[in-house]
Formats: sequence, structure tokens, C-alpha cells
Amino acid sequence: MRFRRQAASVASGVAVWASFAPGHLWPAAFIGIIGLLRVLSGRTFPGAIGYGFLFGVGWFAPLLWWAWTASGTPVAWLALVAFESLFPALLAVFWLGLARLGDEYGPWMRAIGLAATFAAMEQLRATWPFGGLPWGLLGFGQTNGPLLRLAPWGSTQLVAFVLVAASALFESALFSWRRRSWPSRLGAPAASVLMVVLPWFLPCASAGEGTVRAALVQGEVSRPDEPVEGSRSLAVTEGLRREASRLEPGSFDLLVLPESASDRDFRSDGEAGAIVADLAATAGTPVLLGTQHYGDGTRTNDYVLYADGMASQAYSKQHPVPFGEYVPARRVLRGLTAAVDAISIDMVPGTEPAVLDVPVRRGGTSRTVKVAVPICFEIGDGAIVDEAMRQGAELLVVPTSNAPFADTSESAQQFDITRFRAAQTGRTAIQVSTVGISGAVGPDGVVLARTGRWTSEHRIVEAGLSKRLTYSSRNCGQIEALALALGGVFAAVALMQGRLRPRTRKKGKP
Repeated sequence: MRFRRQAASVASGVAVWASFAPGHLWPAAFIGIIGLLRVLSGRTFPGAIGYGFLFGVGWFAPLLWWAWTASGTPVAWLALVAFESLFPALLAVFWLGLARLGDEYGPWMRAIGLAATFAAMEQLRATWPFGGLPWGLLGFGQTNGPLLRLAPWGSTQLVAFVLVAASALFESALFSWRRRSWPSRLGAPAASVLMVVLPWFLPCASAGEGTVRAALVQGEVSRPDEPVEGSRSLAVTEGLRREASRLEPGSFDLLVLPESASDRDFRSDGEAGAIVADLAATAGTPVLLGTQHYGDGTRTNDYVLYADGMASQAYSKQHPVPFGEYVPARRVLRGLTAAVDAISIDMVPGTEPAVLDVPVRRGGTSRTVKVAVPICFEIGDGAIVDEAMRQGAELLVVPTSNAPFADTSESAQQFDITRFRAAQTGRTAIQVSTVGISGAVGPDGVVLARTGRWTSEHRIVEAGLSKRLTYSSRNCGQIEALALALGGVFAAVALMQGRLRPRTRKKGKP
């Protein structure tokens, strides 16, 4: 019996993972939540921790597989999975206490409590520690489902809340049928279905304040084990120049290149600067591209506007990736392992909003388009994206590299996050990568263009512009605070239910 519950815990986590790329089986998330609720039914405090942890392993082990590829060692992947699995382990403890709400106050109160604590857990996981890890938030697995329509109203927090509440109501109806009155028997499953179906009828955002023809270029990039002609540090920039030269002059207003489009800082390096200058002159339009700036033993990850023959503006990444772009507590960790020195120079965060003012000319007219430019991992940070919207961003551009993740599903997962943010902000979103996946998404979350991986391709997108703020972007801070506060209230209620105290166990059950 114990082994079957352990296996069911892992399988429930795997079901949640299946809702994300590459599976995109969005209904599987509901099955995973229902499975976890059944596993926890009647468990004790120690059992809940263990089953919640196993649920997390089933969820995060396949989702974060790319951490092994990027780091070159399974230790980093295992450590990341183990740490992230602690969050659902803690959540399971509170869910034990909230189970009693169903007996005392009915399935609705139980469902609200379960959903509130789950949304709070996700908010905590996305922001702590070291800025958090937003990868794997439930909402990012719902880009093909009806709950995406909730994104403009409450971002990932609302999507997770509704998903868990609907799952809890359905689970209650399935497994507590005989103990409920007829209104409750029929009402709970009907409500759970309506909660999932009704968002289909919410209006989609539209971008109706002009357009810009954006050309996104994914250049020819050699795999790490393949030989390169000439300088490897200039190879990416050369590949982008070759692919950009295939664009028809005058067919676009803005050229969008990826993060690390120039491994060398073209603003100070003569060879790299000459390539970028030639690329921009051929394009005849403003160019957005990524590079890095080194100085005083640190570095910044910059996304630069190159226009009128010069680099005129730059945004520095505000949320560098811990253990990927910098090492927290380096002196302490160096005493444990020399692997920390694989990142020889720490990246420091920028302080300015992720917005660039891009001059766009079409025909005889010109205008300035404010473009949000969260870099790579930052697309998962809702606060950075929403701050750019409040600064007046009309278009969302996500420059990324993805090169360290080779053929894993990381790039497809990131593209889904970009899709979610497009719907959340009501903006056309363009993701451009060195190796793929690059593409564009409409403000309704519909994919407009998409490239493959490890290919040299370009796309031209008529990107709609908008300055209107969605409710989510306008009130993101309040939504985050509400998620934590409401989750905290129900966590306290769970503690007061007394279910956290050890109980007499039935034979064979932990």
C-alpha cells in the first residue's frame, strides 16, 4: 500500500509536468492535482511531507532536465529538483489541515483553501530565494487551454487558483458522492466544469494602436562540439549577419537579434563593431541586439539599440540567474567545491526598467516605439515584465540564447512563457534566440510565427502595438500580495484544524 501511494505521488507530479512542453497536455495538470489530493487523503504529518516531496520530484525532475545539460553534471539537476520539491512538500502539510474544511464547511471552502495555499506556494517559489525560479508555474502549462484567458486578469496566480479550485471540487464530487446532499453532488462537478469552460468566453486583448514590421533573425550557429571557421567568439555575430543579408531591404522597420548576438562587446571591440555596423547598414533600420559589458571584475548582460550608426541605448538584465550567471555566497561555496569558479566573473544586475525607445520610420513618417526587452530568464519574472508595461511598452521582445540547453525542452518551455506573457500583457511578443526556438505571438496568445532549433532562419512579423494596460499588469503588486496573504490565512486555518498533530495510524498506512 505504501509503495502504491508513493508511485501515485510521483505519477501525479508527472501528470502536472505533462501539461508543459513538450507534451502540452494541459488537462493533465487537473489530473495531477486530483491525484495528489487522493494520495494525501487520510495521511499523517510525516506521510504528507514525503508524498508531497515525491509529487514535486515527479513534477520537476523531467521539467528541469535541461539543468543537467547546461551544467554538465547531474548533481546540479538533482540539487535543483530536490530544492524545488520542498515547496510542494510543505504545501502538502497544509493541505492535510484544509481537508477538514470539506467536512465542516463544504467542498467550496475546502477548494478555496487548497487553491489559495497553492497559489501562495507558487508565488513564494517564483520569488525566493535569490529571486526565485518561476519555471514550471501552472499557468505556463495552460497556453493551449481556456484558462489562458484569465492571464490578463490575474496572471499566473489566478490561473493556478482556478485550476486547483476546479480540480478540488471535481475530486470532492468524485470521491465524496455518497456523503453529500443532492445539490452538493451536482453543484460541485458542474461548478468545476464551468470554472474551466467559461474563460473561453472572455474577450481577448487586441493590439490596435498601429503596427511595426519586425524582422527577427536566428543565425547559423555551430553546436559546441562542431569546428568553426575563424574566431568562435565572432561566429554567432557572423551567422546573424549572413542570415540578415537575406532579408529584402525595405520589407521591415526594425531588426531584432538575440541575446549574446555579439559575444564580444561591439561597443568597444573593433572587429565585432565592424560586423554590427555592416549588418545595420545593410538592414537600413534600427537594430536590437544583445552583448555583454565587462569591467571592474564584473559584467552586465546588455540589450542594445543600435540606430543611426551608433549604440544609443542599452538595458542591463535586472535578474541574473543564480549559479548560472553569478554565484551567491561564492567564498562560502568555494570551500565546498571548486566548481563555483566555472563562472569566473559574476554578472551584476541592472537597475533600470526593461524598456528601450526605438525610432521607427515607415515611408515619410517616423515615431518612437517603446519596446519591453526582458532578457531570457526574465520573461518568467512577472514583476519585470509588468513594470515595463507600466513604463509605456507597446511591444514585447524577449531576446534569449538557449545555446547551453542544446536539444532539451527548455526553449519550448520558454516560448510558452512568452505566449503566456503576451496574453497577460495584451502585447504582441517576439522571442528571438541564437539557436531556437524563435517566433512571435499575438496578444491573444496565438502563435504568429515560429522557427525550428539549430537552424538559420528569419521571420517578418506585422506586430500590432498597444499602450493599454491589462488589469494584471496595472495591479501586479497587489495580486502578488493578495496571493501571499490569502494563502497565509488559509495556512493558519490549516494549523488550527489540528491535522498536523500525529494521529493513530491504521495498519500498513504511513
